[in-house]
Amino acid sequence: MDRFCRICLKRFIIVFVLLLPVMSVLYAASDKNEAQDSQKKIKYLIASNDGLAAFFDDLTVAGCPRCDYIDKNIEALYEIKPHSVYSEFETYLLIDGKNKEPLYDESGKINEDFAIINYKAIRTPRKAPLN
Repeated sequence: MDRFCRICLKRFIIVFVLLLPVMSVLYAASDKNEAQDSQKKIKYLIASNDGLAAFFDDLTVAGCPRCDYIDKNIEALYEIKPHSVYSEFETYLLIDGKNKEPLYDESGKINEDFAIINYKAIRTPRKAPLN
C-alpha cells in the first residue's frame, strides 16, 4: 500500500469514528419520529351516555361502552382492538357499510354526541380524578 492510500485510509477512519456517534443519534431520532407519525389518530369521537366510540384515521372504530368522557378513557381507546371499519361521507359516517352516524342534526348543527370532528375537539374531556 503506498503512502497516499494509507493517509486516505487514516483520514477515513478518523472521520468515520468522529461521525458515528452523530449518525447514531440522528438515526435514533428519525426512528422515534417515524413511530410517532405511524401511530393512528382519532379523527372522530362520539362521547355519549352509551360510552365512547373512536373513529381513527386508519378507518377503524374502537369503542368503550359505558366509559365516561375523561382523558384517561380516551387514551385507553388506542389500546382497544378495533371492532369495526367506517367510511366517510360529507354528512355522515357509515359503519361496517350499513349503520349511518350523522355528523349533523336536522338544523345543520354538529351532532351533540360528537366530541371530535375531523381532528378538531368540539368538547373538552374532564380530567381523570386523582386517587
